[in-house]
Amino acid sequence: MRKEWMVVAVLALAGCGVQRQNVRLSVPSPQVNQPNGKPILLGDVTDARGPHADLKLSDKERARNVGGVMRGGSGIAVDLTDTTVTDEVRQIITQSLRGMGYKVIDGGEAPANTLRIAANITKVDVTMPFNFFRAMSYSQKMIADIATSVTVTNGVGTQSFNVSGHGENIYQRVIPENWETALNRAVADYTKKLQEAMVIADRE
Repeated sequence: MRKEWMVVAVLALAGCGVQRQNVRLSVPSPQVNQPNGKPILLGDVTDARGPHADLKLSDKERARNVGGVMRGGSGIAVDLTDTTVTDEVRQIITQSLRGMGYKVIDGGEAPANTLRIAANITKVDVTMPFNFFRAMSYSQKMIADIATSVTVTNGVGTQSFNVSGHGENIYQRVIPENWETALNRAVADYTKKLQEAMVIADRE
């Protein structure tokens, strides 16, 4: 049970309140627009998540929050270091599309027949649920999920689909680097799923 005691100890340090740990996400490798790439207009990317299930956060705090845990009146809130969830997911989508060869137009105007994409963020969350059997085998996990509802419009019509990514990390300590590992695995999985969905959406 050593790992679970470590979790309890960390939460105890926060007293009867919430300790904050800051993380940075690894977006897909930075790409520049290809001069001859197919144009795509990236429209609104909206944070449509509701309040956190356990943590009591203000709207301003929630805008940067990507999860955490609450136990016995104490908790840990996991927040992005210097950006919001909306801005970070927008970057993930932008770099995912550029990685496919698209020329991303970030907002603004474009010809009527230009391919367009928009997204509602429905989940960006990392947590560390307690599992008795995993605790006994020293294999507790941090679990991260990213999900969006995506709309793609072309000259013919509009398609809507959901894209999600999942990541896990067996942790030794409750530190930002371990949260980041789970989250970044979710980012990589989300990027792959978005690109697969776009291959289908852009040929229909």
